[in-house]
Amino acid sequence: MTDVREYAWGYYPVGSRLYTVFPLSVALGLLLSIIVLFSVVRTSPYPRKRQQAKLWIAGAVIAGPLAMTNLIATFGVPFYPLGNFANVAYAMFIAYAISRHRLMDVDLVVTKSIAYAFLGLLVLLPILGVIIVLQQHFFGSVDYDFSFFVFFVIYHL
Repeated sequence: MTDVREYAWGYYPVGSRLYTVFPLSVALGLLLSIIVLFSVVRTSPYPRKRQQAKLWIAGAVIAGPLAMTNLIATFGVPFYPLGNFANVAYAMFIAYAISRHRLMDVDLVVTKSIAYAFLGLLVLLPILGVIIVLQQHFFGSVDYDFSFFVFFVIYHL
């Protein structure tokens, strides 16, 4: 980015000469992902995988062109960026597809996430006890906020 330009809808960045590579890479990435998804539609022996790929293609076709409009104003063309609306449309489409057509194995993800979180707590709770005992031993008092902060940091490592 080299500067900021004011448009009717607000301020927008001005791209440098090198910035022209970015829209090309975004378009190429979108095109390649659609090609891979079409390959899945043609070659997958599983009907559910083919349906999932079709839904991802539809979402990309809906949101891709609208998202690319965010890049137009960067080149000095006063075109309102519609990419934010694309995000909303894409999120709504994918949410519908997840709930109606089992686009992703959400039930499996939720089940595994809960199991891993519970297992992590089960393994790390004794560490919280050790932290509290060591604070009492070395400092003569326990700061529970600090103890839970240390536990939180260890849990998320």
